Amino acid sequence: MPVQCVQTAGRDTCPEGYYALYEHANYNAPCPDGAGPTVGQTVIANESVASLNSYDWHAGLTTSVVNRTKMHLELFIDCAFRGRSMIVTPGQYIDRLPPSFDNAISSARLVAAGIHEAVLVDANGTVTEHVPVGEGIVRRGGLVFGGAAGGQGSAQGVRP
Repeated sequence: MPVQCVQTAGRDTCPEGYYALYEHANYNAPCPDGAGPTVGQTVIANESVASLNSYDWHAGLTTSVVNRTKMHLELFIDCAFRGRSMIVTPGQYIDRLPPSFDNAISSARLVAAGIHEAVLVDANGTVTEHVPVGEGIVRRGGLVFGGAAGGQGSAQGVRP
């Protein structure tokens, strides 16, 4: 299946071997209290995507993520795998991205799970930092935020 932009709801709509970027929190599904949407846009892919705009997916859309690949999924706030990034580990799902990434994802890259660090680059492509790959890490200011692999990604800050 090529990269697709479809209307779905629920994290189970992401097939094994793929990742999914969801427009709304909770994977486009209503919250347990019934609040929220019942469907929304979803990008489903099994390859890196340098510009989500190519699939009518704009940076303001990604709010939740499922990674059912065997690779790390690196999400970037700029196209062409540039700008700040965060790692979503294999099997991890995040019901709401941290505020600095919520509605800001422009490109997504699959990285071999054997890679042990992410390279953060600025808008000019200059490497600004090497960050160890861990449990869905996000570095913001002096804090590292991580979600539980295979679980929901509520961000918790820890000093590096």
